[in-house]
Amino acid sequence: MGIDAALKLVELFGGLDHFGIPKAQAISVALRNSKIREEWPTLSQRQLALKYGLTERQVRKILAVEQQEESRQMGLF
Repeated sequence: MGIDAALKLVELFGGLDHFGIPKAQAISVALRNSKIREEWPTLSQRQLALKYGLTERQVRKILAVEQQEESRQMGLF
């Protein structure tokens, strides 16, 4: 986090007994999935799984979600 950021938190929330800091996990996962979709034509599912520390099944699910979204979009036209 760093000392400057910690000092700002103390300044803002120093009087409180406790406070939560969101992990921003949803954003991290969305960014990772976007990168996987971009790299899919170039890298195999196995290579993507190894690169991102996932299983091949997880990679297939990520890629399948994109295909489902595309087919729903096509239905609109």
